[in-house]
Amino acid sequence: DLVQIVSAGVLVRDNRVFLFQRREADPKYRLYGKTTVWQGAHVQKETGKDFSDLLRETLQTRLSRNLFLSRVFQTNELGYCWDAKDPISSRHLGMMYSVTIDNPHTAADLRKKAFKRKRGHSLVGEFVPWEELKKRGDDLNLEPWSQTLLDSQSVK
Repeated sequence: DLVQIVSAGVLVRDNRVFLFQRREADPKYRLYGKTTVWQGAHVQKETGKDFSDLLRETLQTRLSRNLFLSRVFQTNELGYCWDAKDPISSRHLGMMYSVTIDNPHTAADLRKKAFKRKRGHSLVGEFVPWEELKKRGDDLNLEPWSQTLLDSQSVK
């Protein structure tokens, strides 16, 4: 009866998006797909906080922890993703943001990292032009919310 809100960010730089690639050993590889263009976290209810601030803080905390980013980057609302027909997605509403990586050193560092998660899963990635993503969409095996973002052409 309830839907969990996920605050999700798409890293962008110079009309390119950061494409995260899951390793086959990651259980999410089979559940969601090989690649994704967002990172996010479940939003936990906190009293006394403005909802929009809570969404952004949740996203910034996740990016800081998972991607080892020590500073806050500009975020812009993109919209939301929800798929009522998918059993997993139907329990989650994704509040989507673009996160502008405005520092060339941070962008270069992101490309060199493998991102470790608590459970030992890892991701690698690179910045890819949106047009290339659109051309390679079928081959990339994007998870559903990433494909929705790509189809909507709302991020550029």
